[in-house]
Amino acid sequence: MNKAAQLKQAMVKKAQGMTLQQLIEAFELTNATNGPEIPEVRGVLMDVLEARNAQAFEAWIDSCAESPRAFFLNAA
Repeated sequence: MNKAAQLKQAMVKKAQGMTLQQLIEAFELTNATNGPEIPEVRGVLMDVLEARNAQAFEAWIDSCAESPRAFFLNAA
């Protein structure tokens, strides 16, 4: 396994251990952050959010809202 794959695996494991509140806060931080790693981080966070609540994820994506907060925390 190459270094990039190892880093992604570590990022996924960390995200899976986060609370829903922490996942949302981490995602919101990516809205105000620039860098080449941001799309990868957002992708991992989105994958974990979708795994936690697919209905809330779909509603969020369909809405085009920047933050998933209202969809996930109100659905929990």
